[in-house]
Amino acid sequence: MTSEYSFQAAFEARDDLKVYGSNALMLFALEILTIFMLLLRKL
Repeated sequence: MTSEYSFQAAFEARDDLKVYGSNALMLFALEILTIFMLLLRKL
């Protein structure tokens, strides 16, 4: 399956999140947000 957006391809590649079912996308978004916030702190 081809993904329309790069974040969708990254999410679909994360096999470790599949065990979380419907919460997987929320956990993925939280991880991205956490990384973003950590990067902002370094500025």
